[in-house]
Amino acid sequence: MANTAPTFGLGDGIVTTAIGSSHEEARGVVIQPDGKILISGQRFDGTNWDTVVLRYNADGSLDTSFGNGDGITITSVGSSSDFGWSIALQPDGKILVGGEVRPGTVGFNDYGLVRYNSDGTLDTTFGGGDGIVTTSVAMNDAAVSIAVQPDGKILLGGHHT
Repeated sequence: MANTAPTFGLGDGIVTTAIGSSHEEARGVVIQPDGKILISGQRFDGTNWDTVVLRYNADGSLDTSFGNGDGITITSVGSSSDFGWSIALQPDGKILVGGEVRPGTVGFNDYGLVRYNSDGTLDTTFGGGDGIVTTSVAMNDAAVSIAVQPDGKILLGGHHT
């Protein structure tokens, strides 16, 4: 993540964050009304990919009030790999991450949507009580963009084959 402000990150406008895996990818970004920065993506744990959300303060430091006290939330959505391609905020501050979930069979992906509370914990009032909704339209589905309408309805855009 880059920002040209001299007070961002280490003064060079760049922030990099290791999540303790062999491979990490940032895919989505949204700025909260308070200036905090949310990033969605995924990380590889050596076996599977997991959805990650990071929250930074406006100066580029990790927000330790988010996630597990380190500014990071890691969520294993499916029994195999899952990817956090897109991120959006709801008016109440809840965080939506859209992406794809592999339910176990390589080459078969479902649309995935995860909702977090503003502190980075899963919102257990959403989906089936675990904060997660998945749906299959075709063999290979992925939600690569997300938006929230003024009436609160959630829109996912993506692809399927």
